Amino acid sequence: MSDVAATLLTVGFCVAYACVTEVGAPVWRATLMCAIYLGTRRLYRDRAMVNALGAAALGLLVFDPRQLFTASFQMTFVCVLIVAAIGIPILQRTSQQQKRALAHWDSRDYPALLPPHVAQFRVDLQFIAARVARFVGKQWSWRLVRFTAVFCLQAWELLFISAVMQMGLALPMAYYFHRATTIGLPSNLIVVPLTQLMMPTAVAAPFGYALGGGSSIT
Repeated sequence: MSDVAATLLTVGFCVAYACVTEVGAPVWRATLMCAIYLGTRRLYRDRAMVNALGAAALGLLVFDPRQLFTASFQMTFVCVLIVAAIGIPILQRTSQQQKRALAHWDSRDYPALLPPHVAQFRVDLQFIAARVARFVGKQWSWRLVRFTAVFCLQAWELLFISAVMQMGLALPMAYYFHRATTIGLPSNLIVVPLTQLMMPTAVAAPFGYALGGGSSIT
């Protein structure tokens, strides 16, 4: 579908989700930020998470300035600000660069478009794949090396973002809840991947319930 239709449909589903969950301000804050972020595409402007965050915060404070002094408001925006202003820029200069080396794995012309250190990383992986090919064959060695590299980079990104968020939220958590936990760092390594499986499963559950004639789903 067109970008306009896709944007309207996405925002509509977000609003419907916020209405159905009835969680309140946190979900509506996320919905507002999503709508602003997607809306900037229709104005032919660069999408900046920090700008969307500021616009969402300003919009909410116009309606209810007292939210500024609530723990929910502060921790929600501090959390997103940490990811948008600290986590993502650092990843864009580190692991995201390395991920570019894994694209178009079979192309011989693509490395010429990469920065020198990224191209060197790609060559190193191909040398490793050539060694592994002696044992499992060329096709499987390339798949194995590429999968291992992608897995390590994604695990690093998840660990890094979790660590940055824990450090950034330590002071607000200590102030509002009189504790600063560290268990969130290893927990996120398990919870985040499982959430990606849980969300589509939860969406599919009502359809499975309906197709099963209303029988209970365990």
